Amino acid sequence: MIDKYLFEKNNTIDIAYNNYRTQISIVLIVIITLSIHPNAHSNTSYYNQFEFMHFWRTQSEYLALSVLSEEFIRRGGKWIDTTSDDYDFMKRDALLRISAGFPPSAMFWLGGVDTKYLHSLQVVTPLNQFIDISAIKKQLPDFVIDIIDIDGQIVALPSSIHNVSFAWFNLSIYQKLGLTVPVTWEQVVQQAPIIAASGYYPLAIGNQDWLMTMWFANMVAGIGGKTLYHQIFVKNDMDALDNSKIREILTIMATLRHYLPAKTKNELWNDATRLVAEGKAAMHIMGDWAKTEFQQLGARMDKDIACTSVPDTHGIAIATVDLIVFPKLKNQQQQKWQKLFIDVMTDHNIQVNFAKYKGSIPALKHMNIALLDSCARISRISLLNPKTRLPSPRLTMSEELLAKLGMVLYGFVNTPDMTIDSVIKQLSDLKSFTIINTKQ
Repeated sequence: MIDKYLFEKNNTIDIAYNNYRTQISIVLIVIITLSIHPNAHSNTSYYNQFEFMHFWRTQSEYLALSVLSEEFIRRGGKWIDTTSDDYDFMKRDALLRISAGFPPSAMFWLGGVDTKYLHSLQVVTPLNQFIDISAIKKQLPDFVIDIIDIDGQIVALPSSIHNVSFAWFNLSIYQKLGLTVPVTWEQVVQQAPIIAASGYYPLAIGNQDWLMTMWFANMVAGIGGKTLYHQIFVKNDMDALDNSKIREILTIMATLRHYLPAKTKNELWNDATRLVAEGKAAMHIMGDWAKTEFQQLGARMDKDIACTSVPDTHGIAIATVDLIVFPKLKNQQQQKWQKLFIDVMTDHNIQVNFAKYKGSIPALKHMNIALLDSCARISRISLLNPKTRLPSPRLTMSEELLAKLGMVLYGFVNTPDMTIDSVIKQLSDLKSFTIINTKQ
């Protein structure tokens, strides 16, 4: 079972099987090496420090991480962190190490199906042995508890709640061109040629499959409405993709794909953030984590950059939850480090400071919202209201289905002559994949 999970990578589903033998060989080599050299992972430094594995790489993400590491050290802990290029590489590295017998002390993890898989492998420690579960449940929103409570065990610790439904606008561009900030996709399309003719990119979004899924999901929520969103992303009903509203959404995407920056300028999400911050692009679709990246680039919220709901969504918030999981460890000192880190993460002041740099809202309910900025306060209202909150595809779709959807949308956006009928056909083929749902 662990082998299957290791190789479900978002952008490599079709070639995963071809890499299977190679990666299994890596696991076997590591295990054999450790068997021959029993002290390879039993040195003092490994046991006498807390190792946090993650894939945060931007400046704002490192600042958020430093909130945790500095407090952990201040309380007497010894800290190191290990980073990977992206989430899929980190999952692979983490599970290779768990298989080989020297796991990290804690790992950043994404909620939903991934968490259920990890729990099914029986390699993470339920938090019941570290904290008062009844007390922590009182501090968390119900939808977060639904994600981390599996079979009556709390299997992960939420670090933050993110709103995926944010649009970011460079106000100076709209002011120079005499345009209003768009609130509908129809307005975005109407303004695009005007903005492009003036030397700016009308939209920057990054050029990776998960970003295409984010864009599409936000448009489904806004144009298609909550019922259609639930059919596709919660019930995983792929028949719903052959729908007049989906055709309307794909038509808009087909128009706007001609205005996107070249991949060389706009591959990663923070590349797109930079284009908007530097006044080269007018609009950016990205989760709330872009806020602190804007700030690190010197852009001021409400003065240089407007943070609003994605066009047509009218306050709907697509929620995702960042988690921290704790691999099973036998060494008592390492278990003490895990407990110390949990104490740090459940400290209200630390939650607020962490959210400040991560761009999120704190996972704990009973917070002084005056400590949050205006974007976060608005976001918090939508995220905690079940009438305006929708679960992100990451929380509700199987890894395989999510990857396939992302690849289809990526191909559509990056192939200028691909027709709507062609992409609808590819989307309909997704019906053949096994669907795994999480509790909502």
